[in-house]
Amino acid sequence: MKSNSKKYGQVAYSNPQVMTLRDIPQRISEFFQACLETPNFKAILAAALSLSLCVALPEAVTSHARLAILITLLCITGWTLTKLPDSLIAVVGAMALVTGGVLKEEHLYTSLGSELVWLLIAAFVIATVLIASGLMETVALRIVRPFRTVSGLFYGLTFIIAATAFIIPSTSGRAALLLPVFLAITNAVAEPRLRKPLGLLFPSIILLSAGGSLIGAGAHLIAVDAMVRAGHAPLSFGGWIVLSLPFALISSLAATALILALFVPKELRCKPLDLQAIETLPLDVRQKRLAFGLFAVIAIWVLQPIHGFGVALVALAAAMIFITPLFTAKKPKEIFKGIEMELILFLTATVVLAEGMTVSGADKWLANTALAALPQSVTASLPLVIAFMVVIAILSHLVITSRSARAAVLIPALALPIAAFGHDMRLIVLVTVLGTGFCQTMMASAKPVAIFGQAEPAPFAQADLSRLALPLMPIIAIILLVFAIAIWPRQLGPSMPQAAPVPITTERSLEPLEPVMVGALCTRTQLKAVMIEQIAKRKMWAAGWWHVWNRLQKAGLPVERDSIKTIYREDEMVLLRRSSPAIAATLKEENMLKIARDACGKLGSGPIKFMGFPF
Repeated sequence: MKSNSKKYGQVAYSNPQVMTLRDIPQRISEFFQACLETPNFKAILAAALSLSLCVALPEAVTSHARLAILITLLCITGWTLTKLPDSLIAVVGAMALVTGGVLKEEHLYTSLGSELVWLLIAAFVIATVLIASGLMETVALRIVRPFRTVSGLFYGLTFIIAATAFIIPSTSGRAALLLPVFLAITNAVAEPRLRKPLGLLFPSIILLSAGGSLIGAGAHLIAVDAMVRAGHAPLSFGGWIVLSLPFALISSLAATALILALFVPKELRCKPLDLQAIETLPLDVRQKRLAFGLFAVIAIWVLQPIHGFGVALVALAAAMIFITPLFTAKKPKEIFKGIEMELILFLTATVVLAEGMTVSGADKWLANTALAALPQSVTASLPLVIAFMVVIAILSHLVITSRSARAAVLIPALALPIAAFGHDMRLIVLVTVLGTGFCQTMMASAKPVAIFGQAEPAPFAQADLSRLALPLMPIIAIILLVFAIAIWPRQLGPSMPQAAPVPITTERSLEPLEPVMVGALCTRTQLKAVMIEQIAKRKMWAAGWWHVWNRLQKAGLPVERDSIKTIYREDEMVLLRRSSPAIAATLKEENMLKIARDACGKLGSGPIKFMGFPF
């Protein structure tokens, strides 16, 4: 002990360090550098800033809206600055909205029974059966065998990879399905210089082509849900194809051409290929049945406007058929293990988070704040608004690595407020969700990139991804701009009227903003006024809430029946008569009624049209 003390003393006093005034800035810099290198310090700092921001909001913002904004900011912090699972953060955020009183418990529970959840469950069951059968690998390898040039092989693979988006409901699942195809082709091609471009081609096309299918990515279902909650008609499977498939194919082909130009020498592009060495087995009986069944399912999805059955119902029926011994040798218990419950929980929780922003009125406050801050010349220009959304959506993958998380953040926090400037909400949401599909800049940006990047030996490095992403990013942005400005507005048709902006105020003497009622585009007071007006005009005394809702639906008013039922029962509207004071008071305020009708939306959105036919 004594020798150790001497040694310590010698070290301590042989190198004396006396801090002077000159050293203070350096020490402070070292301190902050050490803090930044500390795990989760950035997340803690961002959480503290989020809390401070919400406390500093104007008093006109209600406590529920304040809490919804805080929870959303904390979720974004967790998704971007921590290593916690995205699903865990989203579920905790949804629970916080319920425990904080922003939403009722029923909102949390009913979200798990939505059409979105059943569609994902059925799609995962179908994908599990498909992967186990080996059908896609066999078909893909058979299709590529006839190609005789490198360029032909690359463009052929582009269409093959894009086709899998209509069957597999996640990009990571498609990557796992197509990895054996990539390995088989690279082994059959006696040219080591093609391994890198092929390795870049597969994940790039997987990510870009996902936008062409409604089930290509979970973010698409979040977008459709947002449209429905805003009162628009839901996009069908065929309607999504008409809108998004041309964009997805052109983007994929542009990426293929760029990969050939950057990574394949000119003399190699036209070099003859012989892929006959690829061995493929003949299709067995189950694979043939499965192939026929898949074609039938996709055809029924596309023809939804004719037969009227929902996409989820058709997928669920197909899933129950495909798990029988006629189509697979696997037991149902093994197949159901292929359902990615983490993704399902994440998507449902993000829907609840978005609903919290709407119910609390936080999204309306954000919209009005942005409207007051931005010049009218900017907000009124559709090309400028679209360009802004394209840039934000494409660059968001550098901060938020999950595609679904990007949609869950950008749609309620940015797309919906921007749509309140008078632009078509469907168009803004579509631009946002398809822009988030570009995410191949880094290894950690998307799971398909990581899956192919970790193959042995590694086909590409981070430098190769950057070399491809830098020129591809503006190309995708330009394609998205062209579609959003010149093509999609004509296909979407006339937009439904936006809810009237609620004036912003920060004065203490004024009442807090009334939040928008869930299931409607307007506040509870405005919806009640429209209901009273219809009851008086149609003489629906004691007719029941169902008849009032049915009358409003026929008039084209976008509102959910639960909203009508709640107001009708809570305000005892069954007692209304011609002589009721509420009738006289409401009909007297003609200006108020006009504002209420405009806020709630006079007309619903029409169907998507392609060559004159509705989808």
